[in-house]
Amino acid sequence: MEKQKHDKDTQKKEETGFFYVFYASIPKYMHTFVIVYSLNKEEILMRKILFTLALIISLSSIQAADITPVSDAIKAGNTDMLKNKMAGEVDIVAPGVSKKGTGSDAIAILKSFFQANKPVGFTVAHHADKNDSGFFVGKLTTENKEFRVNITYAIKEGKILISIIRIE
Repeated sequence: MEKQKHDKDTQKKEETGFFYVFYASIPKYMHTFVIVYSLNKEEILMRKILFTLALIISLSSIQAADITPVSDAIKAGNTDMLKNKMAGEVDIVAPGVSKKGTGSDAIAILKSFFQANKPVGFTVAHHADKNDSGFFVGKLTTENKEFRVNITYAIKEGKILISIIRIE
């Protein structure tokens, strides 16, 4: 009975603004302070609204470039669809070829590659954009074998300009 009276006397609750401070006596001379932050319903609702707005604003500013025309062109082996997607200077690496040249040079190399390796399918495995550039990695299935394709590009005025093509 006396122990219960001692516990009630040593535990106090003090409200200070939005904080509740609890004092509890464990042994006679040791004290534990526990601070619990409490929000009322209006504050919780306001924080949820602000968080949702911040999330919407940040997601709306991130727009991935549309790589569908490029991946469709690779899937079909159609180099004509890629002509207007090449940057002024393109690094291209394909089996037996490694060259830095113009967009026209890259198209000629790709045309030769697609003639020797007729595409059957292409799937994008990974795609990432950052500011004014991006890349994607895909698996090109041909009649002969499978290749890994890496394409790096710049984004200018909403359009993709391919700067690096690696077919391994």
